Amino acid sequence: MKKYLLAAVLIISGCVSTQAFSDPRPNMSAGEFKALVRQSLKNPYSVKDFAMSREPYQIGPDGFGRTHWIMCANYFATNSYGGLVRSGVTVFFKDGTVEKIQPTQGQGCANAQPTKFD
Repeated sequence: MKKYLLAAVLIISGCVSTQAFSDPRPNMSAGEFKALVRQSLKNPYSVKDFAMSREPYQIGPDGFGRTHWIMCANYFATNSYGGLVRSGVTVFFKDGTVEKIQPTQGQGCANAQPTKFD
């Protein structure tokens, strides 16, 4: 009976991955990040009071034990109705490349530092 129990434990433990769940650090400059933000805006010329994270940083772990690299920004810009609103964007990276760009509302980026949006 002990042999069967030992065999079952070895078979089950063989199904668990020992791979580290982490992505490589992305190489994105401030200029490249601003270009991504500019593409996601309806009116990029309306941006005021722009602040962004200086470099990618890690968040996590998520429910699967993985960490993720992100960059984020806060800004004032006009919305579809022409009103000036506080908004932001978070860029998620996977395997060193952009996975998705997610808009945020308000102060979505806690470690943003003021910079020019040229």
